[in-house]
Amino acid sequence: MTHFDPTYAPEEMNATSRTSVLAVLSFICGLICCVPVTSIPAVIMGVLALGLSAGKPHVRGKGLAIAGIVLGLIGVLLQAGVWFGIVTPLNRLSLAVLQPGLSGDVIGVRANFTTAADASMTDDEITAFFSGIVAQIGAPTSSSFSISAYGQAPNLQPPPGTTVVPLPYTLVGPNGSMSVIIWIDTNQSSSVSGMPLIDHVQAGSFTAPTMELPAPGSAPTPVAAPTVDPARTAPPAEVAPPPSGGSSSDGDG
Repeated sequence: MTHFDPTYAPEEMNATSRTSVLAVLSFICGLICCVPVTSIPAVIMGVLALGLSAGKPHVRGKGLAIAGIVLGLIGVLLQAGVWFGIVTPLNRLSLAVLQPGLSGDVIGVRANFTTAADASMTDDEITAFFSGIVAQIGAPTSSSFSISAYGQAPNLQPPPGTTVVPLPYTLVGPNGSMSVIIWIDTNQSSSVSGMPLIDHVQAGSFTAPTMELPAPGSAPTPVAAPTVDPARTAPPAEVAPPPSGGSSSDGDG
């Protein structure tokens, strides 16, 4: 005859109750949804936490795991929206500036600058700027908007009272990488593409650029006054009136 032993209990019942570490980590990563490297791990760890705790009543944290998964998915969607809605257009702006210059299209470069900037730089300065980029990193193969640069370089602050805003990018080439800062004028835009026009561009590093276009101190190229031919603008010569006491045409007989 089998006797019931009241001291017997399954191993799971005797185990000490605890909270799943993966569930906690999933929830924490999900809360930091603004950081790209945490949203996807939040989802993965939440799923693992639910799977490993299944059938183990002493393991708590199911709610934390579910919350981490939900927050992680929200973070992924937000980052995708930021990427396709903001970063992708900003990358197109950098390509609109850099591609013409790297291909030697000086006119194409000028079309993206404000009228004042266009008038203050020469064709040689434009060619030298982009040649300097190629000399350091080779022909760039990619350009990406660098959001993290705003926290690294204190000089990436718009001057007070102006409409000029810095956009930091990282160029990658076969020989290395280079930082480029495109300063746009938010009050002026291209009539063709609709993108903001550029006030100036810096290259080298975010904290200490070594090249700039237009070059610092450049003045607008003076426009020569049209030459005037004095012979064409001189007033017409005055014609003397006929003498008042001229001979009469009537004779005496």
